[in-house]
Amino acid sequence: MGLLDISTLLLQLSGLWPVENNKSKLKKTFYNIYRRFLVIWFVIFCIFQSLGFIRLILKKESFGRLSNSLTILLTVILMILNITIFNKKKVAYLCQNIIIYEKVHLLNTKDLKMSVIYQAISKKNKFLKIFTLLTSILGTLLFIGVSLLLLYNAGPDFWKSDAPFMFELYVPFDRQNYYWFIIIENIFIVCSGSMFYITCQTTFYGLFLYGTLRFQILQLKIEKLSIYGGENSFEKLRSLILEHQDIIK
Repeated sequence: MGLLDISTLLLQLSGLWPVENNKSKLKKTFYNIYRRFLVIWFVIFCIFQSLGFIRLILKKESFGRLSNSLTILLTVILMILNITIFNKKKVAYLCQNIIIYEKVHLLNTKDLKMSVIYQAISKKNKFLKIFTLLTSILGTLLFIGVSLLLLYNAGPDFWKSDAPFMFELYVPFDRQNYYWFIIIENIFIVCSGSMFYITCQTTFYGLFLYGTLRFQILQLKIEKLSIYGGENSFEKLRSLILEHQDIIK
C-alpha cells in the first residue's frame, strides 16, 4: 500500500481530484457536476443551519441546543475552508507527484537502508489511516444509529414537535409532509462530512509522513556522501539539496 493510495481514492470521492485526469469528456462533465453538487449542497446546508441557529436565539432556547447548533455550523464551515485550501494549494496535484516519486524511487529500490526506512514509514502510515477510518466510520454509524433509534422511540409525533433530528436545521416547509427527505438529507450530510474529514486527515498524515521519509532519505544520502563523496562531494551535496528542495520549502 502506497503512502497516498487511500487518500487518492477519498480525494476522488470528495470531488477534490483534478478533473484533467479523466480523459473522457463525458467523465469530466459528470465529475464537474458531482463536484459542484457537493459544494452547493454544503453551502445550502450552512445557510439553513445558520437560519436554524438564529431561530433558536430568537426563541431563547436552552444553552445546550444553542451550543450544539453552533458547534455543527462551525464544524461545517471549517470543513469547507479545508476543502478550499486543498483546492487553492493544489494538494491533489502534490499527491500525484508523490505517487509518481514513490513508484519510481521507493517501491523497487535496491538500497537496503532506504527500503527499511520506507517500510517503517509505510507501516506507520497504514496504522494511522486504518485507525482514522475505523474510528470515523464507527462514530458516524453510532451517530446515525442513535438518531434513528430516538426517532423510532418518539414515533410519528416526533415531527409535530420542535425537537431536532441530527441538526437544528431550519426548513421552509412542514416537517411532517417531508420527513423522509429530512431523514435522507441529514444522513447524506453526516456521511459526506465524515468522508471529507477522513479525506483531510488521511491526506495530511500521508503528506507529513512523506516529508519525514524524504528528510530521512536525504540524511541517509548525506551520510553516504560524507563517506564516499570523493573530489566532487560539494557538487553532489548541492544536487542532493536541489533534489529535495520541494520538501525543504
